[in-house]
Amino acid sequence: MRAAVARDASQARFWYNLSVAESKTGGVQQALDAIARAEQLSPGDASYPYTRATIHMESGRVDLAQQALNRCLEIDPNYARALEMLQAMPNR
Repeated sequence: MRAAVARDASQARFWYNLSVAESKTGGVQQALDAIARAEQLSPGDASYPYTRATIHMESGRVDLAQQALNRCLEIDPNYARALEMLQAMPNR
């Protein structure tokens, strides 16, 4: 994934893929940095803030996850997975 980003850093999906890979290997900050780049490149794609929310939830940052979900729903108010995650959040 890093090689793909190095070849073409303008592709939001490459950054997304890197983010997913980093989050699976424990690189939380690297995953967040990569998904932030994807969001910058494609701000109208609700899946990117949703991915950021999942990374935050997995690391126990419910407050930041909720902010990311709110952003996701600003982009797409009917984004089902974001609505489901918000419903399931503790202390709502």
